[in-house]
Amino acid sequence: LEVLRVCKEVIGGAVPLELLEFGLTATMAHLEPMTLRDVPHSPDGGVIADYRGPLDDVPAVAAFLSATPGVVDHGLFPPSMVTDVVIARGAEVEHRRLH
Repeated sequence: LEVLRVCKEVIGGAVPLELLEFGLTATMAHLEPMTLRDVPHSPDGGVIADYRGPLDDVPAVAAFLSATPGVVDHGLFPPSMVTDVVIARGAEVEHRRLH
């Protein structure tokens, strides 16, 4: 599926996450491999991180992340919700229409 191919290409193995501060150590252990970003917390006080596990089955990874206690949200959307992808790399922005 084109959406999943582009998803894997764009995120390059790092899925953005927002995590609760409470229970962060346990959440991080459950999400290995993952890394915390050296950035300010989200406007809601969440910790920003990247999940770096395998992405062979993107819908399954999205379900796993959604079901993990301590994960506020993640950057994966169901293919049925995606019609366009906007990719920002530095000062350049690329727009891809998928359907």
